[in-house]
Amino acid sequence: MLFVTRTRLYVSHRPLKNGVYPNYGIKLVPTNNNHSNGSIASSDNSDSSIRPKLVIVYQSLGTTPTPTPTPTSAPSDTTAPSGSITINSGNEYANSTSVTISLSATDATGVTGYYVSTSSTTPSSSDSGWTSVTSTTSYSASISYTLSSGDGSKTIYVWYKDAAGAPTQANFSLSSLILPSPTPVVSDLCEVYGFVTDEDNHDLTEVNIAMEGEKKIKTKTDEDGYFEFTGLEAGKYTVTYEKEGYRKQSGDITLVEGEIRDLGIIVMEQNIAGSIYGTVTDAENEPVESAKVKLKGKGSNAKVKEKYTTEEDGSYEFTDLEEGTYIIQAKKKGYKKAKERIKLSDGEDNEVDLVLEKK
Repeated sequence: MLFVTRTRLYVSHRPLKNGVYPNYGIKLVPTNNNHSNGSIASSDNSDSSIRPKLVIVYQSLGTTPTPTPTPTSAPSDTTAPSGSITINSGNEYANSTSVTISLSATDATGVTGYYVSTSSTTPSSSDSGWTSVTSTTSYSASISYTLSSGDGSKTIYVWYKDAAGAPTQANFSLSSLILPSPTPVVSDLCEVYGFVTDEDNHDLTEVNIAMEGEKKIKTKTDEDGYFEFTGLEAGKYTVTYEKEGYRKQSGDITLVEGEIRDLGIIVMEQNIAGSIYGTVTDAENEPVESAKVKLKGKGSNAKVKEKYTTEEDGSYEFTDLEEGTYIIQAKKKGYKKAKERIKLSDGEDNEVDLVLEKK
């Protein structure tokens, strides 16, 4: 501390009267030029010529600038949106890859987007898969989505984001739902399939095949000789194969619940054509010319209905007949009808003479 015992008072700038003057003050200044740095020594007080002076000085204080306040950082949002997802209204199974997804999310600062994927990898905020929505504290929507093809469990993930911070600092939340595969249903219904060929192993198309059990169902072979029956009830069946020019075949099978039966290759044999022929005479064994002879019956594959007019010698003939049972009848005006039943074997030529008696 510096004690000054003697000083001289000088007034700076102008004379002063008694009173209070703002911006004025008293300042102790050295008069010793030897102190270039403006300091005051205790020895300066012994020499009146260099004693320090009390000087009244005026200082323009001006306007003191208002300090800029340090900004206070707003608390960061570190809470992610809370969300959920529902697929097809919560159904456990789906029979189509096209599903409806129900989205729901809440956030204090506002949900601004969602991201739907079948990958569990968390997306970045710049990924193109984000769908933007108008910011809302409570968001809900239903959207269409296509699952990957194929049966099995499907997992869908959804992320929601809010507007907190820069886009790269956005908050995310995750929801997922697993669609379990339906438990395979074992059908009680049966299937039967097979192929039909001729004796030379050529595929036979358009073969009429019937399965008769409690009810009768029919089908035909395709260009490869293939046939199949589906949706059959378990039980006993008679399977019949028919095609014109071939011998009719049939066989019995018994199916159990859920059975798939391969009947293998069915070989059909060609018919060897037979014939029925003869002569129509009267009671005196004279040939009857122009008598009407009618043949009808059922061969192995088709019904037969043919007519013939006897020759001058009373003869007639029906050819290319399949194995089967036939009725032959002859008639002419003035004569009583004559009729015979014939069972024709495969390839057989059967002679049948008919006698007409006069009325």
